[in-house]
Amino acid sequence: MDKGLKLKYVVDAVMAFTILITAITGIINMFILVLDAESRNSFLGIAPSSWLIVHAIFGVTSVLLIIFHLFLHKDWIVFSSKNIFNKKKQ
Repeated sequence: MDKGLKLKYVVDAVMAFTILITAITGIINMFILVLDAESRNSFLGIAPSSWLIVHAIFGVTSVLLIIFHLFLHKDWIVFSSKNIFNKKKQ
């Protein structure tokens, strides 16, 4: 497998994983910890503050991977943009 293609695959797979974890921890924060704010009990043995930290870390990691993903695909983005905007001018 081409090194560039393998790198794109790994970045996309890790990015999908981090987005999934961000979504899951966001749901936990919103529906379980916030709506049950009176008890402030842990969920799955993890304290509410830890869920927020995990959510923040994976959220920032997701954003960084998205930026890197866009950088890896910049040639395709430029090429596609030129094709789209040139067709509209004609």
